[in-house]
Amino acid sequence: MGTLYIQDISRQDLFERAYEISIFSCGYEERSANLVTILDRRNLGRALVFGFEGAKSEVCEDNQTVYMEKLKSEIIEISYGETHKIIQKLKEEIEKLVTVGLKNINILVDYSSMPRIWYSEILNFFRNFNASVEFELDFIYSVGEHAHNDKPQQLGDPIVLPGCEAVATYNKKTVAIFGLGFDSGAPICIHGKIEPDNTYALIARPGALEDYSKKTYSINADFINESVDEVVFSPLSSVKQTYDSLREIFFPFKKSAITVIVPFGPKPHALAAIVAAMNYPGVTCLYSSTGSRPSTVTATSDLVLSRIYLSDEQI
Repeated sequence: MGTLYIQDISRQDLFERAYEISIFSCGYEERSANLVTILDRRNLGRALVFGFEGAKSEVCEDNQTVYMEKLKSEIIEISYGETHKIIQKLKEEIEKLVTVGLKNINILVDYSSMPRIWYSEILNFFRNFNASVEFELDFIYSVGEHAHNDKPQQLGDPIVLPGCEAVATYNKKTVAIFGLGFDSGAPICIHGKIEPDNTYALIARPGALEDYSKKTYSINADFINESVDEVVFSPLSSVKQTYDSLREIFFPFKKSAITVIVPFGPKPHALAAIVAAMNYPGVTCLYSSTGSRPSTVTATSDLVLSRIYLSDEQI
């Protein structure tokens, strides 16, 4: 199996590219439908819009309306854990393209309001697709302004994200890297379950807001002071740079420990963690859902744009 490579791209790269398939998630945040409003429908190819089963908020219904008007596509409703339905639809569409002889397929993934388990499964599908086809995936994230919500949330059981399983070893040491966000309790809880020998924290700086890193540090101060050996900062705007920062942390432990990355921070940092776990057999990526919480997440004018492709070169 080859290696996944990440490249930061520009808005011009995004707007000039024609995609065979575009994948969206229609969620409960206002920014959920932001990207589709600024893209040219003619460049999006076959549009797949996945939504969430269950009761819909007014914001979610508004987002559905935007998607149906802009893309003329129905919303495919699934539950949080039904990633097999996403893969089934993708497999159907890819096989159609392979049948007509396409050798290079461009995919757009808007993961702004997409659960980590979904975009991890999507990336893992293309990483393992068995055909003489080259894929380039552009992962696009609409940066949002989050209102901090300190209501207690029930933490779900930790799961290994799809494709992020570490190879079993006899290493006695465990290194943990926690991506930190606005939930102070989740890292403390998972840290107690992992009981790592070394602990690092990753915080976005610059983040979505001017004071994001200071706020994140303050919210997680107890965890940082009691459990963290070192805090590492990496910009929200670059998945490539965050991937490199993660590698710098775990690479010295490559032969002596297993590394567990737990990305509670922003989704671009989680994407970097997922790619790291897929590329390195001694690295795994866990996540524990804190459930949906009613909060306003409005889109800023910023986008985080990343191109991911598979190469036969070995790292």
